[in-house]
Amino acid sequence: MIALPHRRAFWFGIAAVSAGVVLHLPMYIGAADMGYQLAGMPMNPSMKVGMALIVVGIALSAYGVVPRGAGSIGIGSPGCGWPRWTRRRSSVPTWRSWPSWLLP
Repeated sequence: MIALPHRRAFWFGIAAVSAGVVLHLPMYIGAADMGYQLAGMPMNPSMKVGMALIVVGIALSAYGVVPRGAGSIGIGSPGCGWPRWTRRRSSVPTWRSWPSWLLP
């Protein structure tokens, strides 16, 4: 089972994305006579609310799967879980020092 550190945020995000998609359906089904193409049509309020719900829902769901305390650990710091070779070893610009990444 997947551990969800922020379970409520994740499930509210899933519900918001689902509601946003459902709010798109009336306008999409109404475009059947135009080959289901919505390009060039003015958006009704339910479509705008649906888009906002999808954006907010994606953000909430992403927050819901981020482990607690993840903001306090930077990439390459001890204990972050990233391999040691991803840390920069010298003052040489990163793009020129790539061979040093390969060395233990």
